Amino acid sequence: MDPADLPTVVYNLSQRVDQLSQGLRELQIQNDNLKAIIKDSTPEPQVSLPEKFSGDRSTYRQFKNACNLLFLMRPKTYNTERIKVMTVISFLRGEARTWADLLFENDEPVLGSLSGFLYLNEPSI
Repeated sequence: MDPADLPTVVYNLSQRVDQLSQGLRELQIQNDNLKAIIKDSTPEPQVSLPEKFSGDRSTYRQFKNACNLLFLMRPKTYNTERIKVMTVISFLRGEARTWADLLFENDEPVLGSLSGFLYLNEPSI
């Protein structure tokens, strides 16, 4: 090799290293994205649904805990406060459902907060 060609060879090698480095960065990003997809596709555990709640205050604590357990065990399915509240409403029957239907029909702000919604139902001690 002619020593005069050395700067050109070094420049070409430097360009190739830059291209390979960029390709490696892109592969790392794709790898991270695939890892996230795999993590998100992990199935959530099966959880028993809460018993329907009709307003019997003596069973409220058990009902509330069963709902919270469902939401904790299936965070991807129940990923927003509103979805959680709507799910709780779907388990209500009788007077409890009539009360919740009024909130739903009026699109009350409390429908966006599970703790706020459950607090409204908290039995007085």
